[in-house]
Amino acid sequence: MRFKSLISISIVFLFAGFLSGADLEIHVIDVGWGCSVLVRGPDGTTVLLDSGDDGKGEDLVKPYLKRIGINPEDGLDYTIVGHQHNDHLGGFDEVVGNGEDNYDVHIQNYYNGSTYGSTGKPVKNWRKAAKSTTAGAAIVMPVGTRISLGDDAVLTAIAVNGKVIGGGKVAVTDENDRSIAVLIQYGGFDYYWASDLGGGKSDASCTHRNTGQVDVESSIIKAILPGGASPMVSKGGIDVLHVSHHGSESSTNANLVNGAAPALAVISTGDGQSPNFQLPRKIVIEKVLEATVPCIKVDAPLILQTEEGKPRGPKTSKAGFSVGNIVIHADGRKKFTVEADGKVTEGPNEVTAAGLPRTFDIDDTP
Repeated sequence: MRFKSLISISIVFLFAGFLSGADLEIHVIDVGWGCSVLVRGPDGTTVLLDSGDDGKGEDLVKPYLKRIGINPEDGLDYTIVGHQHNDHLGGFDEVVGNGEDNYDVHIQNYYNGSTYGSTGKPVKNWRKAAKSTTAGAAIVMPVGTRISLGDDAVLTAIAVNGKVIGGGKVAVTDENDRSIAVLIQYGGFDYYWASDLGGGKSDASCTHRNTGQVDVESSIIKAILPGGASPMVSKGGIDVLHVSHHGSESSTNANLVNGAAPALAVISTGDGQSPNFQLPRKIVIEKVLEATVPCIKVDAPLILQTEEGKPRGPKTSKAGFSVGNIVIHADGRKKFTVEADGKVTEGPNEVTAAGLPRTFDIDDTP
């Protein structure tokens, strides 16, 4: 573990336990409105999923990486752009590339194959930055791609641009629905991340959600559960659900939640969203995840969000615990633990109220 300068005892305490070579680490970086996740495998393999909006790469993602001991001279192994909206790729050109303080990418840069925004500055800047790395220009991530993270930990692409692992396909036109979905597994531990992927409104009669996005989530969870076209998880489901689209009504449908049965749900949200969004939504948090409607048949998970949404409106939920940067580590055998640093800029610091740190039993001990 390398530090360029002395950091506070509290930060050392938070992160020291996550640098063991035996653990899989998942860092949900608080970039406010947007998303960025750093995955570090048991062998040190690094994958950066999304990068936050313009300015967030320089101001938040790079300082965070340095704070946990990943310095520019170390570089990154992989990057994945979930989809081509600014709040997910705007910060990439500030993090990767051949700039003085930027990170080289050693192995591969991936994206969803969309042409959305391809003539705009954010996408052009990201593509130029990716091309300047050792890995070279970003390529479309094929469904079924497996990235070894060391030991038996692996990241698998389970949906890309409407194509679903096992041969399924959903007709998609919305850029959010074109998102890449991945499943990260270590032993019996499972973490699901899908950028801004949609779940449609098949459960609208129960939840009263309203969305123009289509349902890709149901095809994914059906495919990866036992008996599906590409069974990857046990009947116990998924341990950690990264709630798609910042808790929007467009995502996290009843089929996904019932199949996943997560012990922990995490949400990337915060300051910067449009006044019309009002995310995360009460329908998703207080009906679906808190299991207060009859179509949800599983127990409610612990719900953590990086911050509270802003601006807020009558549809915005504050029921999830706002806790800042979130860190999950799994031992690949029996347990996974979640902690957070409480560095919240929008809303209260609810780390103590959430009972963090907390340790969970993996639902499928190998």
